Amino acid sequence: MRDQFNMWTFIPSWKPEEGNIDSCSWDGVQCNENTGRVIKVDLSSSCLQGSINSSSSLFTLVDLEWLDLSFNDFNGCKLLGQVMSYGKILNIFSDISLSSNRFDGEIPTSISNLKGLQILSLANNSLHGHIPSCLGNLTDLESLDLFDNYLSDKIPPELGLCGRPLSKQRETSEAPTNEDHMEASEE
Repeated sequence: MRDQFNMWTFIPSWKPEEGNIDSCSWDGVQCNENTGRVIKVDLSSSCLQGSINSSSSLFTLVDLEWLDLSFNDFNGCKLLGQVMSYGKILNIFSDISLSSNRFDGEIPTSISNLKGLQILSLANNSLHGHIPSCLGNLTDLESLDLFDNYLSDKIPPELGLCGRPLSKQRETSEAPTNEDHMEASEE
């Protein structure tokens, strides 16, 4: 995985000259104890900058469940759609945090292919346009954080999200009303 991050600043434990080839011992990487495969990558606040290499082996980690790239600087990078389009990982992800990176562009509809996604944080970027109604296809989505972007329109009712912090209500069987969506989107 390390060799594909050539556009990023290396995390100290990932440097080839250190002779560390066991990715499970790298900072920010967690592996499944039984299979030894990478299931979690946390590169938040790692001073990563520039663009993400779309051929990175990060996107071929077939057991990756959790990805946190928040609080880095991908100024103007529009890779969000490419990140979400890798077929090998589509049903595995449960948590993606891409907040505070200055990502630009619209929320890609390909995010709706991440069927197992429970938490999606895209807050504090430069995303614009509409919130895609196809996000309603994410039936496991529990939390969606879009704070501090340039998104227009209301939260699509297909999302079934309501309240603060726009999380599904699990205590009652009552469906959220349109007033709930309007109130949440205006806050």
